[in-house]
Formats: sequence, structure tokens, C-alpha cells
Amino acid sequence: MNPITTIIFRIIMTGDIFMMAYVDNNIELLKGNFLTLTLPYKLVDILDLEHVKSIGFQLITNIYNIEANYGPNARHNVFGYVSFGYIGSMFFSFFIGMTTSFIRNKLIKSIKINLESMIIFIFIVSNVFSIETDFQYAIFIYISEVIVFLGIYIASYILTSQRRFN
Repeated sequence: MNPITTIIFRIIMTGDIFMMAYVDNNIELLKGNFLTLTLPYKLVDILDLEHVKSIGFQLITNIYNIEANYGPNARHNVFGYVSFGYIGSMFFSFFIGMTTSFIRNKLIKSIKINLESMIIFIFIVSNVFSIETDFQYAIFIYISEVIVFLGIYIASYILTSQRRFN
């Protein structure tokens, strides 16, 4: 496939999670729960949970009968429906909205203004708006940031504590 055909295919065939999930009731065929859909595969292995392909991959497989490594991003309402059911998805969407609003409007006013607090604030805010568009990806980024930040923080603490003792 040439690049232009690939882009057009991506826009037309996988661009709309709502068209794929709600038409012909394909959303009912999706498998998984909150943990298996949210956590990265390594954590799923550690917790000994069942491996489940992402919602977009499952939709492409169900609709086009092909195994593909692409698909639409699972918006919060489709993700919530698959994870928690109809009523649970409404509460999940409400929770996402409340959390995003708090982080965007109130969090900066409730933290101390120092270097550590501002670093944590930037980590939280940098990814908060992707929670609504792709919850799985947002959680993956948060987990990655925590792992990297903890590694850097521990290394810098060890290095600075060695200098204090010398």
C-alpha cells in the first residue's frame, strides 16, 4: 500500500468508533473488563488476567473478519459500556468529566507552589485531555510516566545523598 492509500484507509475504515461499535450492535460482541482493557500487557501477565485485544482491534476483527493491528480509539463512552455496562458507562463518563474538570480548574489552586508539586502537576495535566479520547492510552502514559519519574527520582536521590555524606 502506498502512503496516501494508507491514510485514506485509516480515515474511512477506522476513523469512527461510534459507527463501528453502535451500527449492527457490534458493541455487544466486544470482550474484556476494566482491568484487562486498561492495563498494559505486562501488568496483565503479572496479575494473571486474560489477554484481551483493544476495543479498536476487536471491532476491526468483528466487522472485516481480518486480524489487524489497527483500529479506532475507544472513546470513553464505548470503553465505559464494555467495561461497566449501560448504567455504569454513564457513571464512568460522569466521573471522567468531573475528574477532568477538577484537574483543569481546581488542582492548580490546591497544590503548593514548589518544584516537586509543579512537576507532579505537569505530569497529571499533560495527559488529562487524552483520557476522554483514548482511556487505555492515557492510563498507559500515566503508568509510563510514573515508572520513568520514579527511576529518575531514585537515581537523583542516591547521587545527591552520596554527595552529602562525602
